[in-house]
Amino acid sequence: MDLGPRISEDASCVIGAATSAMRPDRILLGWLLLMGVVVFGAVWDAADDERRPAITWLEQTREGAQSFASAVMNGDVEGIGTGVLGFLVEPTMHAWWHARSFLVIGALLVGALVAIFGTALIRMDVARLVFDRDVGLVTAVGHAGRIWRRTYGTLILAPVLALILLSPLVVVGLIAAIPGISLLLSLIWGILLLPAFAAALVTVCWLIALPILSGAMALEVGDPVENVIRSFVLVRRRPVVFCVLILVALVTLLVGWLIVSAIAAITVHYLNAASGFFLSATPEGPAVTWPGLVAVWSGEDRPRGWSDSLVGFWTSLVVSLAWAWAVVAMLQFSGRMYLVLRRAVERLPLDELDDVEAQ
Repeated sequence: MDLGPRISEDASCVIGAATSAMRPDRILLGWLLLMGVVVFGAVWDAADDERRPAITWLEQTREGAQSFASAVMNGDVEGIGTGVLGFLVEPTMHAWWHARSFLVIGALLVGALVAIFGTALIRMDVARLVFDRDVGLVTAVGHAGRIWRRTYGTLILAPVLALILLSPLVVVGLIAAIPGISLLLSLIWGILLLPAFAAALVTVCWLIALPILSGAMALEVGDPVENVIRSFVLVRRRPVVFCVLILVALVTLLVGWLIVSAIAAITVHYLNAASGFFLSATPEGPAVTWPGLVAVWSGEDRPRGWSDSLVGFWTSLVVSLAWAWAVVAMLQFSGRMYLVLRRAVERLPLDELDDVEAQ
């Protein structure tokens, strides 16, 4: 039995995550994860009304995603790279320089939510994919809750380790405030490059392995250090396969989003049209743009009363379910990419996951 790389089969496996992400139980888990992030962002923006970092991050991400989508549809290779940086890197870097506390606390929260809901989603998907059996939502979440310390540790291990490595530099910085000692410290500054280099190396390795790290944390029973190292080794051993799978996942996410957002936009449009045609007294709800799913109120920037606000709530619920699909799809991409990379490198069959099968 050939367990080496099979690009077409591996790509098909990754693409299948987009359709399996449409199952209602998985949409619910993705929606709960998304709502946790939304509530955090809303609370933070309310406390920091001047900068509103959550809204800023979302708008920058949306603009980058639109640039990426346009580049893909126009065949602009350079624009594809710019678009990827626009919605994956630039919003995060902007938040790092202008709202660092928001970014750090938000990242820790997202990691905790992924450790629970993400683990459950990936294990449900893999159990269906590999063993052709359904794992119940409650069972999957319960298991994720029991192992969340290990999975959460896998996600945050590298950043925490980098901070530990950089801690001596903080101490040196405090010592440098003593008059007359800065010259002495400058003479031994080269020694301090070592922990900085080690921290940079750990961070880069973690970032490279990040697309499949959620899959590793959900499917392996090893400790966090082992999972991070294993994920990076898989990428290092098969970089071409990894890049192809990443590109396939991004294009699949784009095409899937165009379909899912169209369903959401048409649903809202049909609802507004039917209510306006048959029930003239029905409060007028907002329309949504496609494919961005931005709510647009006719005539006024804001809803006119409680009725319109409630109708707007139902519209936002439809939109949030579409975004939940995107969250589920990305997590399932991670699990499936991890599996096929592991098969390509370690020659392990996809069904060698006794822990998942036992659920």
